Amino acid sequence: YKLLITNEVDETQNIDKLKLIYIDHNKGESVYPDIHNNIYLINKETLPTAVTDKNGKDLMPFFKSDDGVYWKSKMANNAVEIKDKTREEIFISFIKPKGSDKCNLIINAGTTLWGSNMIKEMLLLYGSSLDDYYQRINKGGDDYNAMMSFLQKEELFQLKLYAKVEGEWKYKTTVNGGGPFKSETRVYPIDISDIKGDTIMFKVEPPEGFWTFDYAAADFSPIVHPKSYTLNTSKAVDNNSKNIESALTSEDKDYYSMPDTSNYFYAEFNAPLLTPRKERTVFASTTGWYEIHIPKRGNPNWTQLLKFVTEPGSIIKYSNSKYIEWINKNNLSLSTK
Repeated sequence: YKLLITNEVDETQNIDKLKLIYIDHNKGESVYPDIHNNIYLINKETLPTAVTDKNGKDLMPFFKSDDGVYWKSKMANNAVEIKDKTREEIFISFIKPKGSDKCNLIINAGTTLWGSNMIKEMLLLYGSSLDDYYQRINKGGDDYNAMMSFLQKEELFQLKLYAKVEGEWKYKTTVNGGGPFKSETRVYPIDISDIKGDTIMFKVEPPEGFWTFDYAAADFSPIVHPKSYTLNTSKAVDNNSKNIESALTSEDKDYYSMPDTSNYFYAEFNAPLLTPRKERTVFASTTGWYEIHIPKRGNPNWTQLLKFVTEPGSIIKYSNSKYIEWINKNNLSLSTK
């Protein structure tokens, strides 16, 4: 197997370990990871009976196949909409098989390009104090907890999923956002023993402009974790013809860094023979971190940063205003449909 790994954005990418995980399975079966990288073997994927928004609009065309055609919320067109619009509502319904107490929810959810850009916009507000903020966050404690609490409440990159239980919406799990260039399909095991009747209805409330959805399905079979195998690099060479294999073979904080978008490397893995009469699914697994390139100058905008924390939804309104500002700056037109 041959991979080309590139730095696509204005960030420094630091990769600690790169490996492949492969599973040989029967034809017609699907294989997906959960958020902890446990692998699930899915025999039968059941599509939703309906997917709608809060106005009853049919969203099923976006969710019925993992085809790269994503749903995403329509951004605000003007200042009036900014005052009112902060969240969408999406309802996903399934038929509940008799006697089923568990459900493996399969969903492809990701971060939009605009949502990813908003990380940079928020950090710009720290101005010349950004490095100090980084240091405080890296130490953990109150500043780290405050940041995590803010992100969880606003659901910018992690989204709460609810199920309707006896007429009330009950929290069931948290959906992680991937992307923005390529989102991931993952499995979320959910206890449905408290849902009576023959219908399951899930709900998410994605913030405006931050989420994409491409696919949703459910599997009601007993959980199966197939046998998986790991492949380490057999060769890794960067754009300067340097052998970097040793930096990628173990999770030891010996990072290979790509400081700008001119950086890339090739990685090769020895591919074992495919098990007869089987299909193979291969995942790339990486560990590491990245640092966004941001000008660290100017006075911090503490007023706006405090508003994010004290006024729920204010980050979405700020995001919408920055979007309109970007549209106007680039002389682009906004769709009214």
